[in-house]
Amino acid sequence: MIVISTLKFHVRKILILLFLISTTVLLLIFKRYSATNNKSDIIIAVLDTGVNLKRKIFSSLIQGYDVINDNNKIQDDNGHGTIVASIINRIEPKLKIMPIKAIPKSGFTDREYLAKGIIKAVDAGANIINISCGIVSSDKKLLDAVNYAEKNDVLIVAAVGNEGKYDSIQYPAAYDNVLAVGAVDDMNRRLELSNWGGQIDVVARGYEVSAIGLNGDKKYVSGTSASTPIVSAIAGKILIQRPDINVKELRKIIKYMAKDINTYGWDEDTGYGLMYENMDIYIYNNRKLIATIDDNSVYDSEKYLLNYNDINQYNICIGNFLNTNETGKYELFINYTPIPK
Repeated sequence: MIVISTLKFHVRKILILLFLISTTVLLLIFKRYSATNNKSDIIIAVLDTGVNLKRKIFSSLIQGYDVINDNNKIQDDNGHGTIVASIINRIEPKLKIMPIKAIPKSGFTDREYLAKGIIKAVDAGANIINISCGIVSSDKKLLDAVNYAEKNDVLIVAAVGNEGKYDSIQYPAAYDNVLAVGAVDDMNRRLELSNWGGQIDVVARGYEVSAIGLNGDKKYVSGTSASTPIVSAIAGKILIQRPDINVKELRKIIKYMAKDINTYGWDEDTGYGLMYENMDIYIYNNRKLIATIDDNSVYDSEKYLLNYNDINQYNICIGNFLNTNETGKYELFINYTPIPK
């Protein structure tokens, strides 16, 4: 009798211990991967192959979803999604990353998975959706999903594609309400494999971009899959400073911020220009300022005469805000670049 009672007591202790251990593990997993209750967090959904959960690569992951198998298993079995997410995390660690698994292990997705992924990301509270892939033709379900994101004030940033072809911008990047991102090399020339054409909005570096691979190893990757998360991260940094702006304003601000690097104004190679990782974030301000020019003839670097009799009111973006009690000087450059649509 004593032996049996002792055995029962030990079994009970073991069961209680196992329960406590399993509860602690679940709480830790929930704490690391569940969505935060802080509504001020900016969330970027990465529609891709998932992310590597087995290594402590990211500190900002929240719960994602696998729209291919309709479950919460977002472990990356390809590596592409981990690379894309790591670029965003490196540029701005404050951003929350929501992995949406919409690309299978093969690396090739379809319009149904993309559409389901966009809708899932919007419903789960994403502010920005990064899509470093695409399909060659439009689709009603995909367009409906893109419009659903627009209606819910979610920015979609998508890659133009890596075929190196003219007027072959992939979908969803080719849609008007998606920010289409191309790639440039280390000399700011259009990357040879980057598609280009009438729908391109901006470019970012897509040559040997620093990232983290599936096994936690450092990699240098090239292509529009690498340039797109750079732009997504910059968009996220803008929303951290100004979470009140809507998706249309955010798209317009990014186009205005882009550094013109090719033909003056918008062009088919680089869109409105270059977004780069460490660029200053311009805070959108609705205050009206009077643009005035003195009586001296003023020329810009291209020797175009400015009309100093033309005084108008403009909404402008101001960058590099100074600290309290500091003084500084800003230079205002005015050109005739068409206003981004």
